Amino acid sequence: MGASELLKAVSKGKEKKTSAAKVPFIYVSQELMERSGQCRYFKEQMESLKTQLDIESADLIVGVSPLREQHCISNGFTKSVRIPDEKGLSVMLTWKDRYDDITDDDEKQLEVILKTRKDEFFTEDFTVKAKSHAIEELVKTHGDRFSELFDVERKVVPNRRYTEEFFSAFKRDEREKLQKVVRQNKPALSIR
Repeated sequence: MGASELLKAVSKGKEKKTSAAKVPFIYVSQELMERSGQCRYFKEQMESLKTQLDIESADLIVGVSPLREQHCISNGFTKSVRIPDEKGLSVMLTWKDRYDDITDDDEKQLEVILKTRKDEFFTEDFTVKAKSHAIEELVKTHGDRFSELFDVERKVVPNRRYTEEFFSAFKRDEREKLQKVVRQNKPALSIR
């Protein structure tokens, strides 16, 4: 059994940690109560504006994405595009090579979609963490007890080639299928 197979066999998903800590109320002066109210008010305003920005930027991304796709097909890969506004300024959208985690089921879909080409565009990423009691024993032992000593995280991640050649290396139907299992994080919006 090779290292990749061994690591894959002993990998586990992360367990979610929960905290049931109670946060106490403290009694403060009238001035601090008023500041607390102002902070809450501004926080609510910011959240409302953030919601509006999220809605507008999502609509912008939906409209711009096919135009960027066509640009990448015609002119080669670009991770950022600028969109002019009515005031002569612009907004820039940047797609980073960051993606949601690919589940085991999604990985199987990648193999169906890409067949033998999967290894060209995806790599396995492992995180190995030694359990606290295992450090000394690790020095003395061999791989036959590996799963007793280590928690292993395994991820399949798109490589740079996948990101940069997405529009040129895959046919439209492949791209549509891939986007369902390899979900790129939404692009960053910056004002220029």
